[in-house]
Order: sequence, then C-alpha cells, then structure tokens
Amino acid sequence: MRTKMQKYTSAMMAAVMALSMGSMQASAADDVQNIVVIGDSVAAGNALTDAEQSYVELVGEYTGAKVQNFAAAGNTTQDVLDCLDHAQVQAALAEADVILVSVGMHDIMDPFMAKANEFMVQFGFQRFSDVFFASLADYNLDELDLMIYNGQLTSAVESNMEPAAANMLEIGEQLAAYPNAQVILSNAYNPIDTIENLDELSSKRKDAYTTVCTTVSNTLNASVNQAIAETAAANGYEVVDVHAAFKGFAYKYVNLSDLDMNATAAGHALIAQKINALLGGTMTGDVNMDGAIDATDAAAVLIHAANTGSGGSGTLSDAAETAADVNKDGTADSADAAKILIYAAELGADGNPSWD
Repeated sequence: MRTKMQKYTSAMMAAVMALSMGSMQASAADDVQNIVVIGDSVAAGNALTDAEQSYVELVGEYTGAKVQNFAAAGNTTQDVLDCLDHAQVQAALAEADVILVSVGMHDIMDPFMAKANEFMVQFGFQRFSDVFFASLADYNLDELDLMIYNGQLTSAVESNMEPAAANMLEIGEQLAAYPNAQVILSNAYNPIDTIENLDELSSKRKDAYTTVCTTVSNTLNASVNQAIAETAAANGYEVVDVHAAFKGFAYKYVNLSDLDMNATAAGHALIAQKINALLGGTMTGDVNMDGAIDATDAAAVLIHAANTGSGGSGTLSDAAETAADVNKDGTADSADAAKILIYAAELGADGNPSWD
C-alpha cells in the first residue's frame, strides 16, 4: 500500500504533467491588436455600474488590444445590419483581428418583456416573479388569468422569430467580407431562466413558469441561435454558447428581478471567460486557462509555489504565472492560491466576487 506521501507525490506529478502540456499551447491573444464589437445592449454593457466592467472591457483588458465598440442599447439584428453599412464601421472591421458579435436578444425578448411589463403595471406587481408567487386573489386574479397570461407571453416571444433568424444569417454573410478577422458570435441567453426561488412555488405555478421559460428557450434556439450556429458553420466562425452557460442561473447572471434582460457583472465575467478561452489568453485567477476560476487553479498555483520553494523554476508558463498573481505582488504563491479559493467560493455563492 502506498503511503500518503507517495499518493500526494503521484497526484502532484499528474497535475504538473497536465499543466505542462497546457502551457505548451501558443497564446493567440498575443496576436490580437484590434477588436471590433457590434451588437446590442449586452455588448454595450447596459445596466452595469461605473465600478463594474462589461465583457467587452474585460476581454480588452485581458488581451491588451485596442477595442472599438459599435454596440448600442436596444439594437436588434436589423440595427446591426444597418450598422454594417456605415463607412466608419466597415473601416474598423477591415482592420480587425477579432470581431465580437452579440445580437438577437432584443428581437425575441423585447415583445415578451413589453407584455410582461404591461401585466406588472396592470396588477401592481413589483417584480416579474410576483405573478407566480403572489396570492392571486389579492389581485383579483385566478389560475385561468395566469394561463391566459402565459399564452400572451408565448405569442409575444414568438412574434419575431423568422425575421430575426434571416437577419442573423445576413449578418454572418456580410462579416465574411473580413476574412482576416477571427469572428466570435455570442448566442442569445434566456433572461428568465430561472427565478431564484423556483422550488418554493406550488406545482401548478412551477409548471406555468417552466412552460413560459421553456418556450423562451425553444424560441431563441429555433431562431437566432440556430441562425448563429448555421452561419458559424458555413463561415468558420466561433460561437460562445452563452445560452448554455446561463441556463438555470438567470437570477445570478441577469437583472431578472427588475425585468431587465441585461447581464449582471457576474454574467459579463462569465461571457468574458468564454471569449478569452477562445482567444487563448489569460485572465486574473484563470491559471489553467479553461474559462473558469475554481479549485483547480488554486491547486496549480500551490504546485508551482512548492516547486519554486524547493529551488525549481516553477511549473507555470509566464502567462499562467501572470494570471496566478492575483494579489499583484510579483509572485505566484500560497497567498494567491488562497485568494483564488475565496474568489471561487464567492462566485458560487452570490456571483459577485472581488479580488480586493
């Protein structure tokens, strides 16, 4: 039987080998000089405070690239098509190393949100979820009213499916005119998937919410998200599957309680991680560059610190060591590992961690 020390040594060696193989990959982010962004309010960073960073700002910070952001609040796929006709945008795209696109949400969700807001105002609800949690009798409502409301929401969310998909395909075709750029498309997430206290609902109301939520996801996936997948496959673009990343966590990654479909700071951080992983870059705390900050990153830092502490040259690449130095004291050591673990725990708890 192996001793604990032998087991530990074997585990350490396995981790070192895995980390060493990862560190041999070239960093594509080093070649990114110009990033151009087109899209909607998510790409524009709406609903963030001055102290919070959008995913566009985070990606720009990670890569050190010049960023030109032509995204605007409320932009639909048609607005982006119009944007692509502007000479200034075309000139920027011609010089771009990376083109980031985030659009399609407003096409599908604006009619839905308008109908939901109409219902909230009519019956005096304070939050979107009140219709599912409230005592309906207090608002002179019954379960039939809830069923009718669900039907109205379904009709609203399906109203723009075809034009949104067609416009998305056209956007993809037009971006093919810039073959020197790496095009990354972020698909549309479901901003109502899911309310935080879903399991507290009665079975009937939970079914009602789940029906609406599923309809929104199916509509997004059958329209703009399908078009994004098709144009990416046809033109060699890359897709960030934000829809899957946000699934089940709208209460954390979206301002759902305010009936605002824009992403929170935590949501932006998650999108940035996904994009940065595609670019091969590093980010603070993401030591193994897998797009997440978790215990594996802390473990990698500890292995590196143990190696350097015993006179070795370390197990991290220069880029990984930079990402590991979260307290910015010039070294990657156990203090950084501890901060990474705390950050990961806070991310899992409330979605709003800080390195401070």
